[in-house]
Amino acid sequence: MKKIVASVALFAGLSACVKVLPTDTGGSGIENVQLRATITADNRCTVEVEGKTYQSTGQVRGATLPAFVGATNLGYHEVGCWVGNLDGSDGSISISFSGNSFNKPFEVGSFVPRFEAPAATDDHFATVIFQGSNFPGRMFRTDDSATGVITVAGTPSGAKTITVDVTARKLQL
Repeated sequence: MKKIVASVALFAGLSACVKVLPTDTGGSGIENVQLRATITADNRCTVEVEGKTYQSTGQVRGATLPAFVGATNLGYHEVGCWVGNLDGSDGSISISFSGNSFNKPFEVGSFVPRFEAPAATDDHFATVIFQGSNFPGRMFRTDDSATGVITVAGTPSGAKTITVDVTARKLQL
């Protein structure tokens, strides 16, 4: 009997130390939203989130086009771009892919959304982050429970297109 009481007391003590993280059910305040984006070999970006469409030309960074050759040697590959909306608002999208593509064309395939894509691996994971001036103090970011896919498609000439169609968390900064 003493062992049972001691076990219950220990469990109760440990339970008091566990922080329950909010989920997207039950009015937690965390929103999951659909985030779509396209980054093309001809240096164009489009981002769609919460009913707004942002676009740009000539703003791709982090890779040499049209084949998306990696420009940094950090054990991962990151591509991003600034985008604007006709209403004067703007934003920035960044996509970090697992794997290192320094000085070589980025690999074609499908990537699973994650909170943080692991560096220096050949796993097909990617992290997507978008911040826009219409959403002050907020950031849209994939996490490990995100659905959807990030795709890198190629043409016979070697040109690449990145498409994003994922759920992302609308987080407070």
